[in-house]
Parts: sequence; structure tokens; C-alpha cells
Amino acid sequence: MLVFPDNKIPDLNFSFSKLNFSINKKFFSTLFFCLCFSILFGCSKNSDVNQNQSVSITDDLNKNFTFDSIPKKIISLAPHITETIYFIGADSLLAGVTDFCDYPLAVSSKKKLGGYVNTNYELIASINPDVILLTAEDVNRPQYKALNDLGYKIIANNPRTFDDIINMINDYGKLLNKNQSAKNLSDSLINVKNQILSDSIFYNNLKKNLQGNKTLILISSNPVMTANGETFINEIIKLSGLKNIYEEGSIQYPQISQEDVISKNPDVIILAGDTTNYQKMTEKISELNNKFEGTNAIKNKKIIFVDENLLFRPSPRILEAVSYIKYKLKQ
Repeated sequence: MLVFPDNKIPDLNFSFSKLNFSINKKFFSTLFFCLCFSILFGCSKNSDVNQNQSVSITDDLNKNFTFDSIPKKIISLAPHITETIYFIGADSLLAGVTDFCDYPLAVSSKKKLGGYVNTNYELIASINPDVILLTAEDVNRPQYKALNDLGYKIIANNPRTFDDIINMINDYGKLLNKNQSAKNLSDSLINVKNQILSDSIFYNNLKKNLQGNKTLILISSNPVMTANGETFINEIIKLSGLKNIYEEGSIQYPQISQEDVISKNPDVIILAGDTTNYQKMTEKISELNNKFEGTNAIKNKKIIFVDENLLFRPSPRILEAVSYIKYKLKQ
């Protein structure tokens, strides 16, 4: 039995034993063990290299950074980055996170630095971090300019695909002296992804059970907003065997009309939300039934609620989202 001390390890219980996936239970037990082993290895106090060894890295904005030694104090300004840092066992280096960083539970003990519009620059200055990690999307926010003007090293990432997530894991492993644990985690995820995609029984049954795989992704139902093919959410949809009906759109998160959705006649509707609020979910189902009456998704009761944190955060938990959608499609 694996025992993790001090609640430092993310809860990776995907409830696989309760889900009747077409891939057998042994596979999901293997998945759980591989991920836990990767994280357990990552939480080792042993370093991959000498802590005083210099390290260089290029971020997703193609900016090069060199550190004379391994960073000892880092700040994460995005929840998916915080999750990744914990997954590779480098959480002891986390000196501060955003108010939105809530996974794993152990992150609640970290200093909170505000959000996108209320960043606590004084607290950041008191921490004096060796590096700040954020998303490429933040570059256009005042927050980035302010931190850049203060002279901090700011590394930006922009993961939109599974491969991008793997690169992010390995980049952080290199930066934070967790190369081996990052490699263990990324190798495990790649192996699991390949097994998911080779599940021919599921994909054959999917074709039989659905009139099609046309899918409407709902970021919001009022107003109706979706996501195009350049988003991380679209990657989850593709890995789940579905086709985003707005994949070819030019805007990443466009507002769309009720009439256009009905004309495209989606077979599945996937909505991000709080999956623990059953009353709100019931209200949303009623709303969608009225808005998109007549579509295949409504007629066949194929509305799938997915935890918004799984859909919106491009973290190592990507395959949890895929597995959940596959499970719901089989119901």
C-alpha cells in the first residue's frame, strides 16, 4: 500500500473502480499506480544534479533564461502550473500561488498572492522569487508588465495539447532539478494515453451508440460561448473520440447564437461547471433542453457536465477528464 506523508501528494483517486470502462480494471489500477509512483519518486529529497549547477530553459514565448543555480524560490501564477509543480514533487520550492490555486489540498498552506486583477506585488517583493511561472495569455495583462518592470525572471508557458503538457512537465523538471520524476510522470501519461487511444472496443461502441460524434463545448450557456480548435479543451474532446463543431472557428472562445447551434445539430453537449452542485446541474439541463430542443444531444440525453477545473486547466490531470467523458458517453 502506498502511503503519502503530510497530505503533500495530490489525490489521484479517479474513482476508476466505480466506472465500467471498456478498458479493464487492471488497466486503471496500473494507471493509478504509475502516476502515484511518479509523484512519490518526485517527492524524494534527493536531487537529480548538484543544486549549484546552472540551468538554461526556453519558454513558450521563445525567451531564453539562464540560472546560475537551481531556483530555490518560485511563484506560480496559474492553477495548472501549481498542479504540475506538485505532480513532479517540487512543491517545497513554491513560495507563493494565486488565490485560484486549490489543487491539491496541500496548496492551501502556501502564501496567496491574489488574482489577475489584484496581484499582491508587495508580497511578491517580500518573497523575492528566483523565477515567476505564468501562462502566455498573462503576457497581455497589466500583471505581466508590472512584474517584468520589477526585474523578475518570468517564464511563460502555453500548453494547448497533450504534447504541450508533456513538454511543460519536462521543462519544469529541468528547471527545478526534478528531471527524473518529470520523466516518470510524462512517460506514464504517454503510456496511458496510448492505451486509451488503442481502446478500439470503446470507439466502435461509440459509433454504434451515437448518431454521430459532433460535439458542442459550452464554456457558458448564458451567453452561449464555446471553444475552437486552438484551445486545450478541444484536445480533451479529440482524445475522447469526439468532434468539436466549432473547431474551425477563428476566435478561441466565441459567443455563438442558439440558432446556429441548432442548425449544426450536435450529438453531444459538454458543459463545464461545478459537478458537486446537483441543483445547479439540474437547472442547467432544463435550460439546455429548452435552448437546444430538437438536436440529437437533447433527444438522446447526451449532456455531459465536466468539472470546470479539469476542462480549463491544462495539467497532468488531462486524462482524468478524458476518462470521465468516455465513461459518461457509455451511459
